Amino acid sequence: MIIRECKPEEWDNFVTGSPNGTLFSTSQWIGLFCKPYQIYGAYKNNELVGGIAGFIEEGQDTFKSWGSLTPFMGVLIKDTTGMNYPARCSLENEVATSLIEYLTREYRTIDITNHYTFTDIRPFLWNKFMPSVKYTYVLPLNDMEAVWFNIEKDTRYEINHAEKEGVEVETGTMREFLSVYNTMWKRKGMVSPQPDEFFLEMDRIIKPDILMVDSAVGTVMMHDNKRAYYILGASDAPNLSAYCLWEAIKQEYNNGIREIDFVGANNHDIALYKRGFGGQLTPYYEVKV
Repeated sequence: MIIRECKPEEWDNFVTGSPNGTLFSTSQWIGLFCKPYQIYGAYKNNELVGGIAGFIEEGQDTFKSWGSLTPFMGVLIKDTTGMNYPARCSLENEVATSLIEYLTREYRTIDITNHYTFTDIRPFLWNKFMPSVKYTYVLPLNDMEAVWFNIEKDTRYEINHAEKEGVEVETGTMREFLSVYNTMWKRKGMVSPQPDEFFLEMDRIIKPDILMVDSAVGTVMMHDNKRAYYILGASDAPNLSAYCLWEAIKQEYNNGIREIDFVGANNHDIALYKRGFGGQLTPYYEVKV
Protein backbone atom coordinates (compact mmCIF):
# COMPACT_ATOMS: atom_id res chain seq x y z
CA MET A 1 0.00 0.00 0.00
CA ILE A 2 1.31 3.44 -0.97
CA ILE A 3 0.69 6.62 1.04
CA ARG A 4 0.87 9.88 -0.88
CA GLU A 5 -0.66 13.34 -0.90
CA CYS A 6 -4.23 13.38 -2.18
CA LYS A 7 -5.78 16.19 -4.19
CA PRO A 8 -8.74 17.91 -2.50
CA GLU A 9 -11.26 17.10 -5.24
CA GLU A 10 -10.41 13.40 -5.20
CA TRP A 11 -10.42 13.40 -1.42
CA ASP A 12 -13.79 15.11 -1.07
CA ASN A 13 -15.39 12.57 -3.38
CA PHE A 14 -13.84 9.82 -1.28
CA VAL A 15 -15.16 11.38 1.95
CA THR A 16 -18.68 11.32 0.53
CA GLY A 17 -18.46 7.59 -0.18
CA SER A 18 -16.59 6.52 2.95
CA PRO A 19 -18.71 5.27 5.86
CA ASN A 20 -16.30 7.14 8.17
CA GLY A 21 -16.33 10.32 6.12
CA THR A 22 -17.93 13.44 7.56
CA LEU A 23 -18.14 17.11 6.72
CA PHE A 24 -15.25 17.66 9.15
CA SER A 25 -12.82 15.78 6.89
CA THR A 26 -13.60 17.72 3.71
CA SER A 27 -11.25 20.29 2.24
CA GLN A 28 -14.07 22.87 2.41
CA TRP A 29 -14.28 22.54 6.18
CA ILE A 30 -10.55 22.24 6.87
CA GLY A 31 -9.84 25.21 4.62
CA LEU A 32 -12.01 27.48 6.78
CA PHE A 33 -9.36 27.55 9.49
CA CYS A 34 -6.61 29.26 7.48
CA LYS A 35 -4.10 26.77 8.90
CA PRO A 36 -1.69 24.52 7.03
CA TYR A 37 -3.18 21.09 6.46
CA GLN A 38 -2.37 17.93 4.57
CA ILE A 39 -4.43 15.13 3.06
CA TYR A 40 -2.84 11.70 2.73
CA GLY A 41 -4.40 8.98 0.62
CA ALA A 42 -3.79 5.25 0.97
CA TYR A 43 -3.60 3.69 -2.51
CA LYS A 44 -3.74 0.01 -3.35
CA ASN A 45 -3.25 -0.92 -7.00
CA ASN A 46 -3.75 2.79 -7.79
CA GLU A 47 -7.16 2.77 -6.06
CA LEU A 48 -7.80 5.20 -3.19
CA VAL A 49 -8.91 2.85 -0.41
CA GLY A 50 -8.33 4.99 2.68
CA GLY A 51 -6.66 8.07 4.05
CA ILE A 52 -6.60 10.86 6.57
CA ALA A 53 -6.66 14.66 6.70
CA GLY A 54 -5.13 16.81 9.40
CA PHE A 55 -3.71 20.16 10.43
CA ILE A 56 0.05 20.76 10.45
CA GLU A 57 1.15 22.56 13.60
CA GLU A 58 4.17 23.58 15.67
CA GLY A 59 6.62 24.27 12.88
CA GLN A 60 5.62 21.29 10.74
CA ASP A 61 6.35 18.86 13.60
CA THR A 62 2.78 17.95 14.53
CA PHE A 63 -0.01 16.26 12.58
CA LYS A 64 -3.36 16.80 14.30
CA SER A 65 -6.50 15.15 12.94
CA TRP A 66 -9.07 17.10 14.99
CA GLY A 67 -9.32 20.66 16.27
CA SER A 68 -11.46 23.63 17.16
CA LEU A 69 -15.12 22.90 16.32
CA THR A 70 -13.81 19.71 14.67
CA PRO A 71 -14.43 16.75 16.98
CA PHE A 72 -12.98 14.15 14.66
CA MET A 73 -11.44 13.64 11.24
CA GLY A 74 -9.41 10.46 11.62
CA VAL A 75 -8.82 7.43 9.42
CA LEU A 76 -11.26 6.90 6.55
CA ILE A 77 -11.84 3.65 4.67
CA LYS A 78 -13.58 3.14 1.34
CA ASP A 79 -17.12 1.77 1.18
CA THR A 80 -16.76 -1.94 1.99
CA THR A 81 -20.28 -3.01 1.03
CA GLY A 82 -20.05 -6.51 -0.41
CA MET A 83 -16.93 -7.42 1.56
CA ASN A 84 -17.19 -9.97 4.36
CA TYR A 85 -16.32 -8.99 7.92
CA PRO A 86 -12.76 -10.37 8.05
CA ALA A 87 -11.94 -8.62 4.75
CA ARG A 88 -13.27 -5.31 6.08
CA CYS A 89 -11.23 -5.66 9.27
CA SER A 90 -8.15 -6.54 7.26
CA LEU A 91 -8.51 -3.46 5.06
CA GLU A 92 -9.02 -1.17 8.08
CA ASN A 93 -5.90 -2.57 9.74
CA GLU A 94 -3.82 -2.35 6.56
CA VAL A 95 -4.78 1.27 5.92
CA ALA A 96 -4.24 2.30 9.54
CA THR A 97 -0.86 0.54 9.71
CA SER A 98 0.34 2.12 6.46
CA LEU A 99 -0.69 5.58 7.65
CA ILE A 100 1.01 5.05 11.00
CA GLU A 101 4.26 4.03 9.33
CA TYR A 102 4.16 7.07 7.05
CA LEU A 103 3.11 9.66 9.64
CA THR A 104 5.62 8.55 12.26
CA ARG A 105 8.40 9.10 9.73
CA GLU A 106 7.15 12.58 8.84
CA TYR A 107 6.07 14.03 12.21
CA ARG A 108 7.36 14.14 15.75
CA THR A 109 3.87 14.35 17.30
CA ILE A 110 0.68 12.74 15.95
CA ASP A 111 -2.76 13.30 17.45
CA ILE A 112 -5.72 11.60 15.76
CA THR A 113 -9.38 11.45 16.76
CA ASN A 114 -11.35 8.91 14.77
CA HIS A 115 -15.02 8.97 13.91
CA TYR A 116 -17.27 6.74 16.00
CA THR A 117 -17.71 4.41 13.03
CA PHE A 118 -13.97 3.62 13.15
CA THR A 119 -13.64 1.51 16.27
CA ASP A 120 -10.63 -0.75 15.69
CA ILE A 121 -7.69 1.27 17.02
CA ARG A 122 -5.48 -1.77 17.68
CA PRO A 123 -2.91 -0.83 14.99
CA PHE A 124 -2.32 2.39 16.95
CA LEU A 125 -2.03 0.53 20.26
CA TRP A 126 0.41 -1.94 18.68
CA ASN A 127 2.53 1.05 17.66
CA LYS A 128 2.59 2.55 21.17
CA PHE A 129 0.01 5.30 20.62
CA MET A 130 -1.75 6.41 23.80
CA PRO A 131 -5.55 6.02 23.60
CA SER A 132 -8.34 8.01 25.21
CA VAL A 133 -12.09 7.76 24.87
CA LYS A 134 -14.49 10.60 24.12
CA TYR A 135 -18.26 10.66 23.80
CA THR A 136 -21.05 12.16 21.78
CA TYR A 137 -24.80 11.61 21.56
CA VAL A 138 -26.18 10.23 18.30
CA LEU A 139 -29.92 10.58 17.69
CA PRO A 140 -31.56 8.26 15.13
CA LEU A 141 -34.46 9.94 13.31
CA ASN A 142 -36.17 6.94 11.73
CA ASP A 143 -39.23 7.18 13.98
CA MET A 144 -40.19 10.57 15.41
CA GLU A 145 -42.67 9.01 17.84
CA ALA A 146 -39.80 6.99 19.29
CA VAL A 147 -37.63 10.12 19.42
CA TRP A 148 -40.31 11.96 21.41
CA PHE A 149 -40.80 8.97 23.73
CA ASN A 150 -37.07 8.93 24.60
CA ILE A 151 -36.85 12.62 25.47
CA GLU A 152 -36.32 13.18 29.19
CA LYS A 153 -39.23 14.43 31.28
CA ASP A 154 -37.78 17.87 32.07
CA THR A 155 -36.79 18.49 28.45
CA ARG A 156 -40.23 17.43 27.24
CA TYR A 157 -41.83 19.79 29.76
CA GLU A 158 -39.84 22.77 28.45
CA ILE A 159 -40.81 21.93 24.86
CA ASN A 160 -44.51 21.53 25.72
CA HIS A 161 -44.54 24.73 27.77
CA ALA A 162 -43.04 26.75 24.91
CA GLU A 163 -45.57 25.28 22.47
CA LYS A 164 -48.48 26.20 24.77
CA GLU A 165 -47.12 29.72 25.07
CA GLY A 166 -47.12 30.03 21.29
CA VAL A 167 -43.38 30.64 21.06
CA GLU A 168 -42.35 31.12 17.44
CA VAL A 169 -39.21 29.67 15.89
CA GLU A 170 -37.96 31.36 12.73
CA THR A 171 -35.15 30.93 10.26
CA GLY A 172 -32.26 33.16 11.29
CA THR A 173 -29.07 34.55 9.81
CA MET A 174 -25.55 33.92 11.00
CA ARG A 175 -25.20 37.54 12.09
CA GLU A 176 -28.33 37.22 14.22
CA PHE A 177 -27.01 34.04 15.77
CA LEU A 178 -23.59 35.59 16.45
CA SER A 179 -25.22 38.40 18.39
CA VAL A 180 -26.54 35.85 20.90
CA TYR A 181 -23.48 33.60 20.67
CA ASN A 182 -20.94 36.33 21.48
CA THR A 183 -23.08 37.63 24.34
CA MET A 184 -23.14 34.14 25.81
CA TRP A 185 -19.33 33.90 25.77
CA LYS A 186 -18.95 37.37 27.31
CA ARG A 187 -21.35 36.42 30.09
CA LYS A 188 -19.09 33.46 30.87
CA GLY A 189 -16.02 35.69 30.87
CA MET A 190 -14.64 33.81 27.88
CA VAL A 191 -14.14 34.42 24.17
CA SER A 192 -15.58 32.59 21.18
CA PRO A 193 -13.43 29.71 19.84
CA GLN A 194 -13.32 31.46 16.46
CA PRO A 195 -13.76 35.07 15.26
CA ASP A 196 -16.97 36.24 13.58
CA GLU A 197 -15.25 36.15 10.20
CA PHE A 198 -14.84 32.39 10.52
CA PHE A 199 -18.53 31.81 11.15
CA LEU A 200 -19.59 34.15 8.36
CA GLU A 201 -17.33 32.28 5.94
CA MET A 202 -18.68 28.99 7.28
CA ASP A 203 -22.18 30.27 6.59
CA ARG A 204 -21.23 31.16 3.02
CA ILE A 205 -19.50 27.88 2.20
CA ILE A 206 -21.23 25.25 4.35
CA LYS A 207 -24.71 26.85 4.36
CA PRO A 208 -25.91 25.59 7.75
CA ASP A 209 -29.52 25.60 8.95
CA ILE A 210 -30.08 28.33 11.55
CA LEU A 211 -33.17 28.66 13.74
CA MET A 212 -33.83 31.50 16.18
CA VAL A 213 -36.33 32.24 18.95
CA ASP A 214 -37.03 35.91 19.71
CA SER A 215 -33.45 36.85 18.81
CA ALA A 216 -32.55 35.27 22.16
CA VAL A 217 -31.92 31.61 21.32
CA GLY A 218 -30.18 30.12 18.32
CA THR A 219 -29.39 26.67 16.94
CA VAL A 220 -27.02 25.90 14.06
CA MET A 221 -27.13 22.56 12.24
CA MET A 222 -24.74 21.45 9.52
CA HIS A 223 -25.17 18.32 7.44
CA ASP A 224 -23.51 16.07 4.91
CA ASN A 225 -24.81 13.07 2.96
CA LYS A 226 -24.96 10.91 6.11
CA ARG A 227 -26.31 12.99 9.00
CA ALA A 228 -26.79 16.40 10.58
CA TYR A 229 -24.47 17.93 13.19
CA TYR A 230 -25.61 20.13 16.06
CA ILE A 231 -22.54 22.31 15.79
CA LEU A 232 -23.55 25.50 17.65
CA GLY A 233 -26.11 26.66 20.17
CA ALA A 234 -26.53 29.88 22.14
CA SER A 235 -29.14 31.27 24.48
CA ASP A 236 -30.11 34.33 26.49
CA ALA A 237 -33.31 32.51 27.47
CA PRO A 238 -32.37 29.04 28.76
CA ASN A 239 -36.01 27.99 29.19
CA LEU A 240 -36.43 28.22 25.40
CA SER A 241 -33.27 26.40 24.36
CA ALA A 242 -34.81 22.93 24.31
CA TYR A 243 -37.73 24.12 22.20
CA CYS A 244 -35.44 25.73 19.62
CA LEU A 245 -33.33 22.57 19.35
CA TRP A 246 -36.42 20.36 19.14
CA GLU A 247 -37.74 22.44 16.24
CA ALA A 248 -34.32 22.12 14.58
CA ILE A 249 -34.46 18.33 15.00
CA LYS A 250 -37.91 18.21 13.40
CA GLN A 251 -36.72 20.42 10.55
CA GLU A 252 -33.80 18.08 9.83
CA TYR A 253 -36.18 15.11 9.85
CA ASN A 254 -38.46 16.86 7.37
CA ASN A 255 -35.41 17.53 5.19
CA GLY A 256 -34.70 13.79 4.98
CA ILE A 257 -31.98 13.58 7.64
CA ARG A 258 -32.11 10.31 9.59
CA GLU A 259 -29.34 10.81 12.15
CA ILE A 260 -28.09 13.75 14.22
CA ASP A 261 -24.68 13.87 15.87
CA PHE A 262 -24.78 16.22 18.86
CA VAL A 263 -21.03 16.82 18.39
CA GLY A 264 -19.65 15.98 21.77
CA ALA A 265 -20.82 15.03 25.25
CA ASN A 266 -17.60 15.45 27.20
CA ASN A 267 -18.33 18.62 29.19
CA HIS A 268 -20.54 17.71 32.17
CA ASP A 269 -23.16 20.46 31.90
CA ILE A 270 -23.37 20.31 28.11
CA ALA A 271 -23.66 16.52 28.25
CA LEU A 272 -26.60 16.72 30.67
CA TYR A 273 -28.42 19.13 28.35
CA LYS A 274 -27.84 16.99 25.27
CA ARG A 275 -28.78 13.81 27.11
CA GLY A 276 -32.27 15.25 27.50
CA PHE A 277 -33.01 14.59 23.83
CA GLY A 278 -32.64 10.84 24.14
CA GLY A 279 -29.70 10.27 21.84
CA GLN A 280 -27.50 7.21 22.16
CA LEU A 281 -24.29 7.79 24.09
CA THR A 282 -21.58 6.87 21.59
CA PRO A 283 -17.82 6.57 22.19
CA TYR A 284 -15.10 7.60 19.79
CA TYR A 285 -11.36 7.29 20.19
CA GLU A 286 -8.36 9.60 20.23
CA VAL A 287 -4.85 8.19 19.79
CA LYS A 288 -1.62 10.11 20.02
CA VAL A 289 2.09 9.61 20.18
